[in-house]
Amino acid sequence: MTDSSDKTAHQQAAPATVSAGRDMAPRLSARAQAAKAERQDRQAAALRANLLRRKAQARSRQDADSPAEPTPSVRPETGKPKPCP
Repeated sequence: MTDSSDKTAHQQAAPATVSAGRDMAPRLSARAQAAKAERQDRQAAALRANLLRRKAQARSRQDADSPAEPTPSVRPETGKPKPCP
């Protein structure tokens, strides 16, 4: 029977240490919360701008990599050269 009482004593002790850790978390003042929110807003704006730049770069690379289709100089139906205008 001593084994079962030891297990229950251990189980009861574990939650106390978990809740004690939550009480020790730092709390931010209103000024610190405002500063944190401003930092997060600036970071979000910077990430959006970076994403737009990367998308624009990808589009320009895609346009540069794909060769422009040349205008055909022969008529497809006859295979003869087009007359000059």
